[in-house]
Amino acid sequence: KHVSEEINTDLQSVLVRAEQAGATEEGKYNAVYNRLMFKYGPFDQKDIEHLRNMLYNLDMDKLGARDTMHQFNNIVMSMTLTAKRDGNNNIMRAAIEPALPAPLPINATPDQIIDHWQQTQNAINDVAGLEGPALNHRPTEEDLKTHIKKILSKTTIKDFHNIYVESIK
Repeated sequence: KHVSEEINTDLQSVLVRAEQAGATEEGKYNAVYNRLMFKYGPFDQKDIEHLRNMLYNLDMDKLGARDTMHQFNNIVMSMTLTAKRDGNNNIMRAAIEPALPAPLPINATPDQIIDHWQQTQNAINDVAGLEGPALNHRPTEEDLKTHIKKILSKTTIKDFHNIYVESIK
């Protein structure tokens, strides 16, 4: 209940600010939607698809450089905070790799082989049943660079377009 009241109060303040700014009904809706998406995060695959589309369609000429980068950062943060889920809506987690002992030399003795095998089994048993970190929808660094280059390539703002031109040389 406490969390719901906190979110409700936050969204009411967004509506009040939108009304004070003279926003239309659609503007108020967009203000609340953006606040929900960027502060509280998306929760399903359709939200992630929407965020990807927003990321792909950022337009520096319409938003300006500062707002474009602000939107870019907010979208990426929302994707980072959103856990990947399987078909049963369970959070998907990365595997935990056991810390295996160093490989044995070719001329290892039978006692060394048995010790190595026991150390290997212990390492595997130590991570059995443990869950790794939650996987998320954050694009790779290479994808992020590609998106930034795409934004810069589309702009008619000469200085930013020149940054793009220099980046592909």
